[in-house]
Amino acid sequence: MVFVKVMSRRFILVVQFICLTLFALGQKKDLSNTVEERIKQVEGNVPQGDYEIAGAPKQTILDRMKFHGVKGVSIAVINDYKVEWAKGYGWADSSEQRPVTPETFFLIVSISKSLNAMGILKLAQDNKIDINADINNYLTSWKFPYDSISKGKKITMAQLLSHSAGLTTTGGSDYQRGDTLPTIYDILDGKRPANSPAVRSEYEPGTRFQYSNNGSSIAMLTAMDITKKTYEDYIKETVLKPLGMNNTFFADIPPADLKQKFATGYNEDGTQLKGKYSILAQQAGGAAWSTPSEICKYIIEMQLSLKGKSNKILSIENVQKMVTPQIANSGLGVFVDSIGSEKYFQNGGGRRGFTSLYYGSFKDGKGVVIFVNSSNASIQKEIGYSVAMAYGWKDFYKPKTKTIIPMSVKELEEYEGEYVFSHEASVFIDHDGTGFYAAVSGQSWYNIFPEAKDKFFGQVKEVELEFVRSNHAVNKLIYKVDGRTEELKKRIALSDDELNEYVGEYVLNDTTKVLLSKDGNRIRATINEHTFYMFPEIKDNFFVLDTQAKVEFVRTNNIVNKLIYNINGEFHEFKRK
Repeated sequence: MVFVKVMSRRFILVVQFICLTLFALGQKKDLSNTVEERIKQVEGNVPQGDYEIAGAPKQTILDRMKFHGVKGVSIAVINDYKVEWAKGYGWADSSEQRPVTPETFFLIVSISKSLNAMGILKLAQDNKIDINADINNYLTSWKFPYDSISKGKKITMAQLLSHSAGLTTTGGSDYQRGDTLPTIYDILDGKRPANSPAVRSEYEPGTRFQYSNNGSSIAMLTAMDITKKTYEDYIKETVLKPLGMNNTFFADIPPADLKQKFATGYNEDGTQLKGKYSILAQQAGGAAWSTPSEICKYIIEMQLSLKGKSNKILSIENVQKMVTPQIANSGLGVFVDSIGSEKYFQNGGGRRGFTSLYYGSFKDGKGVVIFVNSSNASIQKEIGYSVAMAYGWKDFYKPKTKTIIPMSVKELEEYEGEYVFSHEASVFIDHDGTGFYAAVSGQSWYNIFPEAKDKFFGQVKEVELEFVRSNHAVNKLIYKVDGRTEELKKRIALSDDELNEYVGEYVLNDTTKVLLSKDGNRIRATINEHTFYMFPEIKDNFFVLDTQAKVEFVRTNNIVNKLIYNINGEFHEFKRK
């Protein structure tokens, strides 16, 4: 791996000379406060996740990149309202042996939404839009088709920018280079060549948070309809140019003359994306390319505006609107985190091959921007923690210390298996002789470690797992993640022949019957056109996740001849036909 610094050798020598001179004069100088020492602290003391393991050795950025299978990382750090340093690590393209430099362009994905929100609020500041009025008042080339789901309520721009408009979440699918790209109208109406459904209401506007790229698409079209400009031209003139962000591009395809400066995207397994990167046709939702130092210009402008020290684009009143949560912690194009006594505005995201993250403090001009050319985002948080420690960000990183206890392979095997969230998702537990792992359906495996009998924790992914036993056998998992606690039941493994013993039709009365069929390693049940899934708990005993009902099969001469359906203490006996 390689890295490139953005600091001239001459500058470092000057700093060293000044420090030596001050020391010679008898004046105390804490070297930990110098830029070079802070860089070393950030690089050499990277936390290995949200928990600190007692006795674990310190790790470097390069160690963590290797652990996560990350090819390249780019970082810029803000201190006292200035970019204090920026560096690149690893490869922008490993096959070309092209290193990441501070000038390497990355797909910044959902950070695009922050710049988009700034552009939309400029329209509001210029009295061209009321962010609390019906969006159809401003859309002219397309209208949002309200239906009964919105319950007569109208969608506002503030709701679009804060993910509270009640829109469908599907959308923003990736396209490949060479594909025919859809127009904004194709995307909104779900017409080919768009590869996602139409954007419509999914719930009543303003009632809850639901992340959706589609809100940014409608906001983008609104700006285009009001200004009669392409979105790329509008955002460049209104946001990028005033901030001096000359190396940020809202373009489906990066400029050809700069292709050697663009990072190649990689999957979590380290394989290169087909065509080097995917294309997101929804420009405002995540299609911008930039560098960490460029995004710092936006962060610093926000910070200075909050102090009343700058208004290159927005007044202090409108910047305050951006960082005021509308619902949950979602502001307008940003999220607001209260960490200890400090507040930060932040955003980030991920697409296939790229992830991004930034934090900016409300006070004191602190911040960090981290870009990664990998689908694995875990390293971003770790580097953020390392920056926070090196720069003394109060309470930003307060890890719990965990101690790992030894456990034999035989003991670990007791926990192996599948624990069911719903008919579509499970948590899988497995080991390979060298480590113990957990994974949610469709997601990557991560290490978990025993801290006590039946209690485990995830280091990279902040999760706690507690296994519950019945008659000494593990049958449940209490899964704690992101402040939520879920109780999951363990699914036992039945063979196809064993599952087929339950297949058939069962009758309650003349009007109610249930048809059971095998669906993978579960039973699919249909009662009067209503479908649900049953999972084996022990032989002849199944559970239904959606209703928490229990199903017991009864045998005569070892042949299943009826089932007893127990829901909330009410028992219904179905006879096999």
